[in-house]
Amino acid sequence: MAYTSRSGDPADPWLEPDVSDELRALKDRGASDVVVSPIGFLVDHVEVLYDLDVAARRTAEGLGLRLHRAGTAGDHPAFARLLAALVREVVARG
Repeated sequence: MAYTSRSGDPADPWLEPDVSDELRALKDRGASDVVVSPIGFLVDHVEVLYDLDVAARRTAEGLGLRLHRAGTAGDHPAFARLLAALVREVVARG
């Protein structure tokens, strides 16, 4: 588990461990491939696109790691069905 940013007030420190630091630690432990999954985001938003697809990938490539990013839920039909079912459930309860 690693983080790409802070949460909350901009004066708060960034969450740790930082994804780049964790990539370095994984390389030190012998990893050759890593998969990152932006579990805090439902869609490919600018933070995901830059922090993972650009900055983390740059770090990984510099370390000789192959980085693969899992997709976000986005507009996947199963996710849309889940949201619709949850809305219907709440509406049915009144």
